Amino acid sequence: MEFDEHEQPRVPCMLLTNSQQRECVDRPNIGKHAVNGLYNRSFCACAGTNGFPTTRPPRASEVHGFKTGAYRRRIESGMPYAASRWPGSRQLQASDDECRDAYRLVRLNFIPGVRLDIRWFSNKEALIEHENSLKAQYGLRLESELRRQQECDGYCTYCNTAVRFQVGTGATFDGRPNLREGMRCSNCKLSARQRLVQLAFSSSSSSGWTDARGAILERHTRLYRTLCSASPKIIGSEFLGPNVGKGSHRIRFGRAFIPKVSRNESILDFSYHDRSLDFLIHTDVLEHVEHTHRALVECHRVLRPGAPLIFTVPFFTALDSTLVRGTTDAAGRLVELMPGEYHDDGVGKRGIYTFYNFGWPLFSMLQAIFPRAEIGIAYGKREGFLFCDSEDDWWNMAPLIFRCYR
Repeated sequence: MEFDEHEQPRVPCMLLTNSQQRECVDRPNIGKHAVNGLYNRSFCACAGTNGFPTTRPPRASEVHGFKTGAYRRRIESGMPYAASRWPGSRQLQASDDECRDAYRLVRLNFIPGVRLDIRWFSNKEALIEHENSLKAQYGLRLESELRRQQECDGYCTYCNTAVRFQVGTGATFDGRPNLREGMRCSNCKLSARQRLVQLAFSSSSSSGWTDARGAILERHTRLYRTLCSASPKIIGSEFLGPNVGKGSHRIRFGRAFIPKVSRNESILDFSYHDRSLDFLIHTDVLEHVEHTHRALVECHRVLRPGAPLIFTVPFFTALDSTLVRGTTDAAGRLVELMPGEYHDDGVGKRGIYTFYNFGWPLFSMLQAIFPRAEIGIAYGKREGFLFCDSEDDWWNMAPLIFRCYR
């Protein structure tokens, strides 16, 4: 690793090459423990103020230093630091370059009390710039490494603990794991997309959602059960078909022929009164709805002033126009304009038809309907939030989520 000849290391460390090895004179309580990690110009892995140790849990002052941002900025800028897994049960013997790659590809340092934040953007240019910076910084090497793994270490933002992620769960791209649908936590069983929804939901209220009355457009999922713990009054529903009365309940049988009671709600015509919900959530629904504008207007109708709509949808930042894959004729028959694309809905064998591959016109539509609309992105291998890892660059979706306030 290169150093400015006029800049002396502030905290010398035995992490350097033989010609640069020095003792940790600034920390006599730590001394010559020779942690195997990395040093950079302003801190080292065994320092206490700016660098986290690898042989003991971090002190409160060290965590505070991380939260203030100086240490975080150094990490996010790609500067390597301790390349061993906290709390130091295993140390990495490697050269500087190998440690740097290990940091970028593995990132196994867990910082208790410090979690990944979603970065929210309200304009196209800022989001694309941030997305491109992530691709330039990491080169999608994290995704290519995970493609060859069945499991990996990680940190679940919901469980708030170190876990194992199952990489290849959910949908695939011709055998390649779809990391947006995969990276399932071994503990809570939530996928990356579901954890992103939970993270956005929990961070959208400073006082919590315990007394809130909201709705989510799914009922028999782990995400619904997870959100119930934070918001007991949440209403779960499924779309049971146009011939079922809105707001009514029916018993339906899943693939395992287990009877499930479901409330019927259509995103085009809710049974909820005007301004009656404190929040509304749906995940990967809009691409299956032909009348997108009508659906979003209906979401706006049922929300109280200031209440959020939180949703995910396959969204492609490389598309300046939305791809229309199909439509219906006057008789209600499906007319496919492109090869059919079906997504698993947990019920039918074929899945549910996809009308759109959304581009930026969707965001323009949201800004026209809602006073405040924004797109959030959360990227981190440690938390299991990654690009979906498609071979086609335009299809390689970032971990995005939408939030709109009435």
